[in-house]
Amino acid sequence: MEIKAKVALSLPNKFYKITLRYDTYQKASYDAYLVANLLLNEPIEAKAYQYIDEVCGKGSLNQHFKNLYQEISKLTKEQIRGIVDNSLYPVTMIVKDHCKYYEDFEATRFKDKVFSGDLTKQEEIVKQILMPKENGTTFLDIRFEEGDAVIKKDMYDAIFSEDQILINLDNNQFLPISRGAFERVYEGQNLDINIYPGKVTSNISAGQWNVLTQTILEAYQKERFQYVDGEGNYTAIFNEYIKSVSVINVFGLYFYKETKYDFVKGNKARCEEAIKYMLDYGWINEYKVRSLVRLISIVSDDLVKKVVEYILHRKDSKELSEVGLGLIKSGFEKGWNKEALSTMKKYATAESINYLYKVDDSLGYTDEELLNVDKNNLNEADQIRVKAYISKIDNLKSEINRMIGEITTSGVREKMKSLKTKDSIYKNLSNFIKERMAHFRGTYEDMSLEELTKNYNEVKTIYDGAFATIMKRLTKDEDKA
Repeated sequence: MEIKAKVALSLPNKFYKITLRYDTYQKASYDAYLVANLLLNEPIEAKAYQYIDEVCGKGSLNQHFKNLYQEISKLTKEQIRGIVDNSLYPVTMIVKDHCKYYEDFEATRFKDKVFSGDLTKQEEIVKQILMPKENGTTFLDIRFEEGDAVIKKDMYDAIFSEDQILINLDNNQFLPISRGAFERVYEGQNLDINIYPGKVTSNISAGQWNVLTQTILEAYQKERFQYVDGEGNYTAIFNEYIKSVSVINVFGLYFYKETKYDFVKGNKARCEEAIKYMLDYGWINEYKVRSLVRLISIVSDDLVKKVVEYILHRKDSKELSEVGLGLIKSGFEKGWNKEALSTMKKYATAESINYLYKVDDSLGYTDEELLNVDKNNLNEADQIRVKAYISKIDNLKSEINRMIGEITTSGVREKMKSLKTKDSIYKNLSNFIKERMAHFRGTYEDMSLEELTKNYNEVKTIYDGAFATIMKRLTKDEDKA
C-alpha cells in the first residue's frame, strides 16, 4: 500500500558553478580567409603590412586586417592551412553552467535530470553533456566552484509506503530519502490535529493527497459555511461548489484530500444535504442569492419550496420569487405560506398572476391584475369586481369617443379660422385638436382604468370648456350675420 502526495520540503544542497573549456572550429570569415592566404604567401610581417597599406589605404579596414594578421600568425601552419583549404577557424569555447548536489539523496540535479552521486567527481558525464560531439573538438579543462546555496521551501511530489519515502527530485525522477532526513527537511510538523472537526481514518483512496499542515487546519476553521457531513467528513459550502475533505493518518503522517462537488444533478444528494445544514444553522439567509438559485435548481421541489419560503418570509428577493412562481406554474401549488406568496406577487408577470391566484385568491389583487386571471378561476366577489371594472373602462372609452366625435364632426377646426379673437381658449382648443385628434387616435383601447380616467378628465375639460365656449362664439357670429 502506498500513497502519492505533495509535500513542502526545504532541501539542503551544494550549489556548484561549472566552467568548461574546449577547442573546436568555426566557419572562417572571408576576412580571415584573405589574411590566412596572405600569411601563407608572405610570412614576413613588414611586407604583408605594406601589401595591406596598398590595398586598404589609411581607412578603418587597414588596422582591422593588421590585427587579424597578428591573431592568425600565432596559429600553427596546419591551422592556417585549415582556414585556407576548409574555411575552419580554430576557437576556444568557454561554457558556463551549474548543478546542485543533494546529500540526502546522494544525487545531483543537472540539466533537468537527476544523476546518481556527486557530478563534481564525475567529470566525464559533464563533459559528454556540455561538449559537442563533432570531430576536431578537444577538451582543455573543467572547473567546479562551490557557490552560495539557496535553500527554499518548494512543493515536491512524494510516494509514501511502509518501506520507504520517494521524492520526485526533478522531471518524475523519484529518489529515496530516509525517514530521519525527511523529518528534518519537511515543513509542517507540530500538528494540532485536535482542532480538526472531521473524522481521521487510515483508509487510502484514489485522488490527489497532500500532507496536512497546521496552516491548512487553521484555514479550515475560518471557512464560513462549514459542517461535518453524514459520513463524518469536514465539508464547506462555497458560491460555486461544495468541498469535502478526507483526512488519513498513515506512515506516521497526516494527509488530506479535497474533493469539489459542483451544483449539478449528479451531486443532488450532496447538495440537498448542504441545503438542510444551511437551513438548520440559519446560514441560508446569509448565502449569496445567485449561488443559492443555482444550488436549489437541482434539488427536490419540496426542498426548493422550503428555501423559498424561508428567504421570502425574512426578506424581499426577486430571484427567489421567480423560482417560487416557476414552481407554482409547474403544478406545485399546495402548502405555501402567505408571506412568501405576497412577496412573489410583487414580481409576478401577467401570466404568473393567473397561477398565483389559483393558490391564494386573497393576496390583495388589483382590478387590473384580476384581468389576467382566467375568469373560470375567479371567485364570485372578484368576478363582480372584474365586470364592474370592465364596465367602467367601456363607459370611459365610450364617453371619450363621444366627446372627440362631437368635436371632430362639428367642423370647429375650420370654423375657428373666421374668429377674430385668438385668445388662450382658442389656443387650448387648437392645440388639443392638433395633438390629441391628429396623433392620438386608437391609443385608448390599451389603457388601464387609471390612464383612461386621466384622459377622460382631460378631454372632458376641453369639451366642457374651450370647445363649448368657441362653439357659442361661432353661433353668435352666425346670428349676427
